[in-house]
Amino acid sequence: MIRDHAARIKHDLGKYVAFQARWLPDDPADDELREALVADLLSTRRGPDGSMDALQVWDAFRAPLVGDEPLEEVSVDLSEHRAFVELDQSMTALRVHVEALRAGEDIDLGLARAQALCVAQACTAFLNTFRELS
Repeated sequence: MIRDHAARIKHDLGKYVAFQARWLPDDPADDELREALVADLLSTRRGPDGSMDALQVWDAFRAPLVGDEPLEEVSVDLSEHRAFVELDQSMTALRVHVEALRAGEDIDLGLARAQALCVAQACTAFLNTFRELS
C-alpha cells in the first residue's frame, strides 16, 4: 500500500519535476533553463484534463501520508518518518520557486534547478525506503 503510493510519487513527481532540466548542460542559457523549469514545475503532471504543477501533485500525494485522508481506506501518518520529512522539506524549499514562476516573477534559475533535482532524489529515496521493507 505505502510502497505503491511511493512508486506513484516517484513516477508522477520525481520523474517529471526535473524532466527537462536534468538533461540540460551544466551551464545552460537562462532562457533555456527557465523554459525547462516552467515546463517541469508548472506542468509536472499532464493529461487530457489539463496539467498540475509540482505543488498540486505533491499536495495530492502528501495528504494520505500525514493522515489528512485515508490511504486505501487505512489511516497513515508518516509525518515523523525520516524519508518523508526529507521529501516534504525538499518540496517546501521548491515551493517558493513554483509560486514565483506561477506569478511570472524572476527566480534564481540555478537554485530552482538544484532544488527540483533534490526533490527527484528525495522521491527515489522515499520509494527505496519502502522497497526495502517489503
